[in-house]
Order: sequence, then structure tokens, then C-alpha cells
Amino acid sequence: MKNFFLICIFSFLSSLWAQQFTMPGSGSFGSGTTQFIPQAVLPVSSIPETTENLQLAISNRQYPVTPGDVYELTFLLAGETVSNILLVESDYTINMTIFGTLNASGMTFAELKPVIEQKIADAYPRSLPSLNITSVGVFQVPVQGEIPESRYVTAWGLSRLNEILDGILGNYSSVRDIQIQSREGVINTYDLLQALNQGDLTQNPTIRPDDTIIINRIHREIEMKGEVYKPGVYQLLDSDTIEDVERYTGGFTPMANAERIRIDRFTGDHPSTFFINREDYSREFDFHNGDIVTVPSIIRVQPVVYVEGGIIDTETTGTIGAGTMDDGEEYERISYPISLGETLYDILDSLRDSFAPFASLKNGYILRDSVPIAVNMERLIYNYSIEDDVELEPFDQIIIPVNRPLVYVTGAANFPGPFSYNPNADYLYYVNQAGGFDNLRNKNGKVIITDSSGLRKNESDSIDPGDTINVISNDFLYNFNQYFPAIATGLGLITTMITIAAALNQPGATE
Repeated sequence: MKNFFLICIFSFLSSLWAQQFTMPGSGSFGSGTTQFIPQAVLPVSSIPETTENLQLAISNRQYPVTPGDVYELTFLLAGETVSNILLVESDYTINMTIFGTLNASGMTFAELKPVIEQKIADAYPRSLPSLNITSVGVFQVPVQGEIPESRYVTAWGLSRLNEILDGILGNYSSVRDIQIQSREGVINTYDLLQALNQGDLTQNPTIRPDDTIIINRIHREIEMKGEVYKPGVYQLLDSDTIEDVERYTGGFTPMANAERIRIDRFTGDHPSTFFINREDYSREFDFHNGDIVTVPSIIRVQPVVYVEGGIIDTETTGTIGAGTMDDGEEYERISYPISLGETLYDILDSLRDSFAPFASLKNGYILRDSVPIAVNMERLIYNYSIEDDVELEPFDQIIIPVNRPLVYVTGAANFPGPFSYNPNADYLYYVNQAGGFDNLRNKNGKVIITDSSGLRKNESDSIDPGDTINVISNDFLYNFNQYFPAIATGLGLITTMITIAAALNQPGATE
């Protein structure tokens, strides 16, 4: 009788549990086909989530239990796998049905998991319970204060302060003085500069449901430019000192010229610019809101030489100007800082990939104090010899001529000038390039062709680079009209002088 009574009690409890838990593909404990889900639980698919967030929550031991989280609890019962869905309520409670209610406030999922699994194991030994996250909760956080407009931002359990504020701050929003008011009304102040610039992650907390974020107005803001390790715009607290600024910017680089630090100040009645040295800068320098601090490079005070002519400007050589050669060809001029003992080869070697296609290195020279120093740069760079090298002096001009193959058309053409050489083209091709013959000045297409050394060539000869095609002006009427007024004027002057002389020689003319 006693054993029968125990069997009845066990059967009753099994029936009760079968109504609370489900098995894959079954109804209530093996009968029927409809899976039982408590009314308070939403289907997992209806909760917004991303796969990445879910994976982060599973892998991160610091993931906090968050309202809206959905967990799946599975264990063995009577040899069958039983599962149920648990939801974290807005007050952090979890309704575990027959096991009662659990308050998970302040717990991480890593802390909650063994607690729930132990409860099941205590009730059903060897049931192998397992609690897993199937969906993460999301919530909205109000952000207000010194921003263009107050708003609610959607967050989840691992959202940090900087992520919430991304893209919503205004021109005067402080990242150094941010307050977070918790559900209990406790207010804490955070400094995102310390978190993102100095690595103090305690200043970039995760956001919790019912937090309120309050943005205050900036205290001071300066811009650091030039030779500092971390140039940029920095907000300063009233308590920040020069040591703090150096820590934020990483200090001066080895290339910094700390003897002439430029300060552009825009406070007061008029903007002003002044310069300080490192000693002044180190004496608790008083930054004003809006200051622009520029730390120059020592390269700017290094001696320079100029390289000009047949070079192509690159990102590694700063162009300081461009001009035009006499033949209309583009011409580059760059400044190049030099150190003591630097030679011409050092400069040419660094510019090896910057020579123009028609640069004439073998005709290059150095212009020093207006005196040319001839150097065969082609031999120097491609067959180096110390005897050919030249030690440079400040403000030397390294001239690399350009010898582009050109043919020159002069004289009685419509548009005379230099034209690019075209192999196998005859002289008429270049005359046509120059707009053809000027028929008012030229008759019968008469030309005189000379080579680069001045020797005359026949019209049937091939045209070579450097040749000059002179379209002669041989029209008699054109030349007569050009010169007749001057001749007539001269003849008239001579006639007048003869007439005056004759009149003076007449008897009695001097009386």
C-alpha cells in the first residue's frame, strides 16, 4: 500500500511537469501536437536582434542579464529532452513556473546560468540541465542636455556610452562632462576623453535600462596642430594643466621646433596671433577657449635647395611653384630640405622616379650665386663616382633642362611656334600644324629648312628634332606695302632738305 501511494504521487507530479515543459516535436508530455508556450513569453522571432549581438552576448562573460533577454532551458526528464523558454521581465525577474521566481538584477548571464542549472539539478538529479541565450533584450535610453535635440537611443546589454552618443552630439556638447542618472536616481559623471584617448574604460560604461544620459556644455576647446603625436581638437576641463594637454596629445615629436610655437587666439575684442617657446609653454600656459596651437617642424627652418626643370612633382616633394619655359612647356620647381654634408647625388637618388620623360640629365648644372657649375647628372646617378659628386650649399639651384623633341616653324606661317616631333612627317606637316602658309606674305610655299646646328637642308630631306622650318616672306606687293611708306617718307625728307639748301644758295638769300 505504501509503495502504491508513492507511485500515485510521482505520477501526479509527472503529469503536472508535463503541462509546464515540452519536448521537441511533442505536445504536453508526449500526447498531442501543439507546443505549450507561457502567455507572457513572446516568440523569439518577434524580438529585434542581430546575429552579431547574440554571438557577443554568448561569448562575453560580462554580458549583463537584460530585460527582454530570452533564454532556453533544457534538461532530461524520464529519458526525454524537455525545454522551456524563460523571459527576463522589466524588473529583472525571471518566472521559472514551478521553480518559482528568480531576481537576476545586477547579475551577468555567466553568473545566472549556474544558479538556474543547479536548481534543476537539485530537483532532478542527472537531468543535465542547460541554460542558453536565444535572444538579447533591447531598450531605449533618453539623451538630453547640450545636444541639438533630446532623443531616445536604442541600446542593448553591451552598448557603451560612446556608442550611444555617436552622431548625436552638437558643436558645444562636452565629452568630458557627461552625467548618467541610474534607475535609483544616482548620478555619476564620466569623461570620454579619458576613455578613448587614455584607455580608462571605467569612463565608458555600459548603459543599463532606465539610465538617463545628460550632456553638459563644453568648458574649453583647443586645436593642436603640427608636430604633436596626436593632433586634433581637444576639450579641456577647468582643472586641466599643461601636463594634461601633453598627455592627451602625446607630447612633441622629435621633429618639433619648440622655440616658436604659434598661438592663434580668437577671444576678446580682436583675434590675435603670438609665438611662445617651450619654456613659456611649460609654465602652466593658460589656454583660452578656441585657441589654435601650431607646433612647427624643424624642417621649416632647415636650409633648402631648389630643384627645377625636368621633374614631375610627387607627394614626397612639396611643390612651391610652377612656371613656364620659353618654349611653352610646363616647368616644375620644388624646395628640398638638406642637412650638413648632403650632396647632389643624395638629392638625385631620392628623386630618381621623378624625372620627366625628356629631362636632359647630362646637360644639368648647379646654379650657385648666379654662377653655373656644370655636372653630368646622368653619369653621376647611374655610374656614381665620388669625384663627380658635389656637396650642396643652402639655396643652390639644381637645374635639370628639358630636351623635348620639337620642330620649330618660323616666318610667314599663320601660327608659328614649336611643335612636337612626328617621325616620318615632312616639312608640310609642320607648316600645316602652324596654320599653313600666310598667303599675304608667302608665294609658292617657299621655305628654308635648317638643322639644330644651323646647316641648311633640302625640302626633300627628312625632318629631325631641333630642325627649323622658316616660311620666308617673299611677296613683293606685301613687302612693298610694308616698306614703301618709310621709303617715301625718307625720300620726301631728302627732297625737302635739297630744296632748302638750293634756296639758301640763291644770290641775296642771306641778305
